[in-house]
Amino acid sequence: MKGINFMHHNFGEYIYEIDYKKGTVEVLGLDYQLIEKHDILTLPDLPDTNPHRDLLISLISI
Repeated sequence: MKGINFMHHNFGEYIYEIDYKKGTVEVLGLDYQLIEKHDILTLPDLPDTNPHRDLLISLISI
């Protein structure tokens, strides 16, 4: 995404940090403890049972 390197979203009990420069997405707890870390390009490959999958995919397409 041209011009944007980093996005931070707080939804409910989780914080989602998207680093476009590194190509990573991190799911953090409200205490900033890492819960999950994914490569942006492999998000569609996450299992449908992952509770963050659909939200992460929609966030990276903003």
